[in-house]
Amino acid sequence: IGISKPIYKPAFSTILAEFVGIVLGDGGISKRQVTISLHSIDDKEYSQYVVALIKKLFRVPVSIHPDKNVKVVDLVISRTELVRFCVDRLGLKIGNKVKQQVDIPTWVKKEKKYLSACVRGLVDTDGSVFFHRYKVNGRWYRYKKISFSNRSEPLIDSVFEALQKFGMNPRIT
Repeated sequence: IGISKPIYKPAFSTILAEFVGIVLGDGGISKRQVTISLHSIDDKEYSQYVVALIKKLFRVPVSIHPDKNVKVVDLVISRTELVRFCVDRLGLKIGNKVKQQVDIPTWVKKEKKYLSACVRGLVDTDGSVFFHRYKVNGRWYRYKKISFSNRSEPLIDSVFEALQKFGMNPRIT
């Protein structure tokens, strides 16, 4: 009682940056837990991937809590030490991400490979890929587009800048 269980504290890496993106997207941090909420059907395989990623990074058990009424599965890591690591080392925040207008941490933005991995985690959680169709002079055209949606303006701006850095032509609407 009163003693935090230890976690493995990995060095900065692409998979750690991807974890940051996942938490910024569909994650949440409280005083004692990190939770990632995913769709229990559409994200079933992805949930398994995220669980394996967390276990590899921090060497901790992940509790899986499905809620069949709303088709959500919560992946929960109950470790005060992980919360401290996320806040103190990774630059994440406890509490409501929208009210706090979270952003991609500086250490991630400084390295292109980290930024790419973080954006992958963000798009995997808060993004989608779809076909855009339009008609010009009677001829139909179709191509893939990425959509990313979030309620944190600094995060939207950082993803926009990252996509530009990767040679894409993003738009904010």
